[in-house]
Order: sequence, then C-alpha cells, then structure tokens
Amino acid sequence: HALAVLLPNTFRMPHMQHVAWEPLRDFDYVTGLASYTFGLLANRDAPWRNVDDLVAEGQKSPGKLTCGTAGNGTTGHLLLLELERLTNARFLHVPYKGSAETGRALLAKEVDFILEAGSVVAQGQEGVYRLLAIADEEPSALLPGAPTLRQKGWDTVGTSTYGIACRKGTPEAAIKTICAAYQNAMIGPAHEALMEQLVIRKWALGPREYQTWAENYFRSVKPVLARAGLVAA
Repeated sequence: HALAVLLPNTFRMPHMQHVAWEPLRDFDYVTGLASYTFGLLANRDAPWRNVDDLVAEGQKSPGKLTCGTAGNGTTGHLLLLELERLTNARFLHVPYKGSAETGRALLAKEVDFILEAGSVVAQGQEGVYRLLAIADEEPSALLPGAPTLRQKGWDTVGTSTYGIACRKGTPEAAIKTICAAYQNAMIGPAHEALMEQLVIRKWALGPREYQTWAENYFRSVKPVLARAGLVAA
C-alpha cells in the first residue's frame, strides 16, 4: 500500500494555492503519530525576561519587534497572527525559507524572537536561547518552568502534528493493520529518547479519530489563513 506522511501544510496549502490533492477527498487516515512543541524564543541576553514583557513591548511599540518563522502560512506564522489577535500587540513578521534558518537568524540577532519547534526549543531549555513560552495545550514535562500561552490567558495552540495516510479506498482491514504496526513501533526506550531530544509529544490517533481531526482542522484553519491574506482567490 502507498503511504504518505501528512504535515499541517497538507491541510493549509489547498486553501493557499492550487494543488493536486484535496485532503478530505483523496486520503484515508491511518494514524496520528506525534506533535511538535512550538516555543517562543528570544536571545538569552534579550531584555524580556518573560513573554509578558515581550507582548507589552509589542503593544507599546507596534511593529518594532521582529519575529522570525519558517515561512508564510507555517505554524509559527499562524501562531504569531493569533498572538497578535489575542493581545493587540503588533510585530513585524520575517519569513525564512525553513526551520533551519530561524535559529541561526536569532543567534545572529537578525530578529528579536522566533516561533519554532524541534531541537531549537530544546536548545532554549539548555540556555542557547531564552524560552519564553510554549504553544502546547498543556505544560510540557520536558520543559519545566515554560508556561503555555494558554496559561498566560491567550487561548491559542500551535498545530504541528504529523501522521500517516493512504489512498482513498484502501481496505479497512489494511488500515487497521498499518495503524497497529505504527503505534507498536512508537513503544520503546529508543523512540522515547528521540521524542525527548526533539521535544515531540505522542499524538496516537486511530483512523476514525484522525479522520475527524483532519475534517475539523481543514475547515478551521481557513479563516486563520484568510486573516493573513493567504487564501487563494
């Protein structure tokens, strides 16, 4: 069976430009796998000791502070837009060509802060950067002391999930077998260690749960993209 790894842009790109797929029409959903933790990070010598200070500066001086993300329409960009909407702060968005560039940009002080995931967030906890907040639904045991944006009173979460799908019409028995194989493969110390290293949390959805999530996210993300002016005509 042909399988594909689905990232959030699978559900965003059809709203943003013409693509050769429609996520609710063309895929059967097998299993959710994991979700990256997104963090708001500044330089370790930045003047903002916490996310409240940074937001207050964005309210006081709209457009003064710059925020780097992995590009337009990415999780970091949409998080920035939601943070602005919820706080009435304003920042200058600086889109890069991918996650690898954002951490280097912050170290080089090309931007004031970044919204990023993966090993960059772990480096924030290690002191390479200053981790001001995370965008998970709940606090992370891997990042003690890092508040969520929700804990600060801003009800937004960074969606950076990935899972497995197959072609529409794949037999249900095959989908269940593949789902079980992937979920079993995620059990064990080696996989747990990798997830900790990359600050990833389990997101083990079954086929029906994943299908429901896909339907909801595909519809709910369109208004967010529209507010950013990214929905194709």
